[in-house]
Amino acid sequence: MVNDKFLIFISHASPDANVALSFRQMFEDSSESLTDGSNHPVKHLLKVYVSTGPDTIALGTDWFKDVLDAMDQANVFVVLMTKNSIQRHWVWFEVGYIWNRWKRGDNVLIIPLFDPTITLPHPLSTLQGAKLDNPNRMLSFAEKIGERFGDFVASL
Repeated sequence: MVNDKFLIFISHASPDANVALSFRQMFEDSSESLTDGSNHPVKHLLKVYVSTGPDTIALGTDWFKDVLDAMDQANVFVVLMTKNSIQRHWVWFEVGYIWNRWKRGDNVLIIPLFDPTITLPHPLSTLQGAKLDNPNRMLSFAEKIGERFGDFVASL
């Protein structure tokens, strides 16, 4: 499947929606001034999927299919692991779904972002993640996604 957009999927528990939406806004704002090698804007190539966003899933839409389609198309899967999400079955469903894609060899980047007061559970603990309160790691997180987006744009 060829994607015409670079999709960042942010998995989170509903009580953490404000954090997920803040990350979406950060990525969208950061893409405003980006251009390709020919100096054309590339903002239209970026999509950040936050299922709890007020404009993400239209009324009357099969929300389950919409979420699965977004996970199938995701280039990057960010999971916000907090006290709210660690026990949420739905978050673990999303992690398992994307983990299966990754294990099959799909080139999806999985990045756990986690509350420093929790221990990141397996299998997420096997991946290099970032504590939400560590500015240097959060910068590395943003840079890694920027690098992947740049590779995507260059491949078009």
